[in-house]
Amino acid sequence: MGARYRLDDFGRVVLDASGNGRLFLAPNGTERWHINRYAVSTSQGTNTQPIPLCTLYTNSPDAGNEYDVTYTGNADGGDGDLWLEKGQQLWAVWRGGIPGTTAVLSIFGEKVLY
Repeated sequence: MGARYRLDDFGRVVLDASGNGRLFLAPNGTERWHINRYAVSTSQGTNTQPIPLCTLYTNSPDAGNEYDVTYTGNADGGDGDLWLEKGQQLWAVWRGGIPGTTAVLSIFGEKVLY
């Protein structure tokens, strides 16, 4: 096993006119990720309606690939034990948010070099 480093990464997307958006994060070809914490948020106020749903998926945002779901996709997080290898992805898909707001997926854990 190779060297280990802290994983602290994020991605962001602006929600479209329907209040929907999606993004993915993935390890590069020389590392794998061990994700043990994630957070999702949007730039809207915590109690501002509507509050988006956010679903996390592994590999692709398709039925059967769900990793976790939050009904408070504007300010939530969770613990996990997810390994992503070269070629795998973690997707975040927001639905029903406020158009034009920015949604963010943050991940934390460990990078392991091959």
